[in-house]
Amino acid sequence: ARAYVDTGPILERELARRAGLGWFGRNTMLIHPRRGSYFFLGVLLVERELEPDVPFEADHCGSCHACLDACPTGALLGRDEAGAPVIDARRCISYLTIELRGSIPTELRPLMGNRIYGCDICQEVCPFNQSFAAESREPRYSARGPGERPVGVEPVPGEEVPEGSALPGTDGPGLVSLMRMTEAEWSAYTRGSALRRVGYSGFKRNVAVAMGNWLASVAAETTDGEVNGRTSMRSAAGASVAEAIAVLEAAADEGDALIREHAEWALSRF
Repeated sequence: ARAYVDTGPILERELARRAGLGWFGRNTMLIHPRRGSYFFLGVLLVERELEPDVPFEADHCGSCHACLDACPTGALLGRDEAGAPVIDARRCISYLTIELRGSIPTELRPLMGNRIYGCDICQEVCPFNQSFAAESREPRYSARGPGERPVGVEPVPGEEVPEGSALPGTDGPGLVSLMRMTEAEWSAYTRGSALRRVGYSGFKRNVAVAMGNWLASVAAETTDGEVNGRTSMRSAAGASVAEAIAVLEAAADEGDALIREHAEWALSRF
């Protein structure tokens, strides 16, 4: 026997539907009628003939389009003529921040907000998750508040953050801490984490985009008839913005072309 949980080339979503576990929602996720979509799909391959289950044929999405309406980049395209949900992975924030190797398309960067690794918006707005999804009994996957560090995850280097308390997070100051990390610090920070998948350059690329979007929002809030130009806005917005600009300017001088490009873009947003 051999077991898989998102660790091999297995079409577990289709196998789960055929096993009667749920249907494909408009967000392309497998949705269980009493559990939503917040769960892992485990596959166990065995050398034995088993009686097949009855495939799940019903579609309980009905007229709901919450996921389509909420997707920031318009990656969800509804259903095709056969009724299968369609996604343009090239626009999906999870793809852009995890799977994409290289530059994130400029036109999509402002739509990514402060998301630096993946996106669950299409699941968060799903009525089946809001009504039925149960909290995990595994501490590493338990629900937590914004910026709260889960058990087993190291704090950002240089910061004293007990388990269960606030992480730097993905607001402006938190992004600065992440952007300051050296590759050695990042390797230690992501040990045993799926964050390793994106690589150091890809991670900093994502953080730079989030910082650019944060700076753009700060600029919009602080710009008025008396505040013009980056220097003036830096003073008006406070020390956290000054730190953000300084760390981005340092990143823009790095030898890594991917980090440099996205840091320069982030600076241009302020």
